[in-house]
Order: sequence, then C-alpha cells, then structure tokens
Amino acid sequence: MDFKTAEEAVAVLRDGDRDEGERIEAAQALGTMGNAGSIGPMFHTLESAETGLSLALAEALRQLNVGALLSRDLKFGTVQKRRLAALGFVRIQDPRSLDALTGATGDEDDEVRSQVYQALGRLEGPRVLEALIGGLKDAFPEARAMAAYGIGQLKDDSNAGVAALEAALEEEADDVARVYFEKALKRLRKT
Repeated sequence: MDFKTAEEAVAVLRDGDRDEGERIEAAQALGTMGNAGSIGPMFHTLESAETGLSLALAEALRQLNVGALLSRDLKFGTVQKRRLAALGFVRIQDPRSLDALTGATGDEDDEVRSQVYQALGRLEGPRVLEALIGGLKDAFPEARAMAAYGIGQLKDDSNAGVAALEAALEEEADDVARVYFEKALKRLRKT
C-alpha cells in the first residue's frame, strides 16, 4: 500500500478488521515517515497486536527513536509517566535503552522497578544480567519476580544467573516470587 499521510497509515493500523499484512505495511510506513504524532496510536495497537504486527510496530517505534522520549520520562517524569515509560520499554525491546533501564532499577516506585526488570529481561548482555541479579534483592516481591523472570529469558553461558537464582531462592519468602524463581531456574537448566 502507498500511504500518503501518517493519518491514513494510522487509520489502517487501528482497523482490526484489516488484513495483518496491510497493518504491518502501515506500521512500517509510520516508522519511515517520522511522524511523532503516530507514537500513541502505535503503542495502543501494540497492546493487542499479533506477533508479526507486534514486531513491525516495535521496529517502527525504534526507527522513531521513541527510546529517547521514554528515557526522559523514565528519569524525570511523574510516577505515572515513569510507569508508562517502563512499560513502553517492555514493548519496544530496544538495546539502546540499557542505560535508562539500569538507571531506573533504583526508582522509588515499586511498579516502575517491576516493569524495568521485565524490560531488561528482553535485552541481552552482561550489564543486563548484572542489573537483573541486583533485582533479586529488591524490597518489592513483584520486582524480584520480574528480575527472576528476566534472568530466565537470558542466554547465560556463565551460569551466573543460575547461581544467583539458587542463592536468592533460599532466602525468598514470597510464594509468588518463589514460583518465578523456580520457573527461571527450570528454563535456564534446560538450555
């Protein structure tokens, strides 16, 4: 499809009755158009998108360098803006977000930290693992659970994640967090 305006592409993107291929084309077009006004509708669509469309939207958002906007909100925004920014990072999976995310592991808000650990688990690298291991000691059980989940998603050849999870599991009192620790350990031991 040939989109002449961002509004036309957003309309196709939002139309759930359209063929997924057309919606993917709309997402790709929005990424190349550089229209910041399309960021909101793209995130809104991303919440319920199927895998192919989800990947196209995440790439389009990375092309729009939405990570820079999210980084600013994550650092300087109100609690609500910081929560939304962390959730945005979960959705776009942008490796350029690593500094912003690791910086937010000390956020005063429990939900922000939980989402930050979830977003980190979608990235890779030693700094990611280090931040997630630190999250296993978070005061908030949901944040610890998300840190464990994140470790379980990584490709950890060093087994540092397994060792950290095993040690933290021995001291974990929260039943829900323990389930996440155990699932992460099971997943890492399979690989």
